[in-house]
Amino acid sequence: MLKSRLLLVVLMVTMGIVPTWAQEATKDATKQSDLESTIKNAIDELAALESKFDKKLRAMPRNEQRAYYNENQPDAAPFIARVKKAVSANSADPAAAAGLNFLIQRSQRGDDKTKAWASDLALKHHRNDAKCMGTVIGGCERDYSVKSAGILESLGTHRDSQIAIPALFSKIERLKSLAGAAKRFGGITDDKMKKGWIDHFGDDVIASFTDVDSAKTESKAETMLRALAKNPDLAKVKYRRGTYADAVNDKLFVLDNLAVGKKAPEILGTDVDGTEFKLSDYRGKAVLLDFWGHW
Repeated sequence: MLKSRLLLVVLMVTMGIVPTWAQEATKDATKQSDLESTIKNAIDELAALESKFDKKLRAMPRNEQRAYYNENQPDAAPFIARVKKAVSANSADPAAAAGLNFLIQRSQRGDDKTKAWASDLALKHHRNDAKCMGTVIGGCERDYSVKSAGILESLGTHRDSQIAIPALFSKIERLKSLAGAAKRFGGITDDKMKKGWIDHFGDDVIASFTDVDSAKTESKAETMLRALAKNPDLAKVKYRRGTYADAVNDKLFVLDNLAVGKKAPEILGTDVDGTEFKLSDYRGKAVLLDFWGHW
């Protein structure tokens, strides 16, 4: 039966007759290629424009940079609109993932509606795209809403460690940040400053701060971090210039060695006269450490 069908297809193609399924497959491939090109062209054009702007900005005298930046910064809105239009009609297409990733990244600069729209579509259609989910996760880490907490909770159980581990790490970082924000807001006595926080975060988030026990939240974050440290896949997932194993170990080092009341780790250095010294040489004395650098 299979041989008969293959023979029929070969015969049809030889006669110049393309099967319906082949026509549809060609249309789908062309459609995906067009969408991919539209998205890529818009992103590349904006990147080229911004690169040209940055080069000119850096070459200018420092006292002229601020004015030039404010007056000539490239407008990303037309490019965002082009990508959004392309994605809107084909949001489930695999090629749309790159466009949604771009929209989430760029809309974090102020357009919360587009960010939410793109994030929802990414979660609906591209939940297994690690790069796209990484951008969604990054946005949730800096957001104190209940929705963001739910997204991190859900992605933290993803079967792909390339998605689950970043989600779990961001969930921990979000908890620590939330505890700190709630503590700072609780200590504000100036009405003008309080209003600034409310305008920035919104009434719902500010209201949730009152339910946050900072000490318990920080403790919960630490417990989760120590549990994550045991995950055997940490070293397989990239994080910045290293891996999540490096990031988690760095966080644990700070918790175990640099917290208030902990014994300070050894520091080796050279003083202004070129003489080598150790921090432990001054044990029992009050020491001011000044870390600085220049670029």
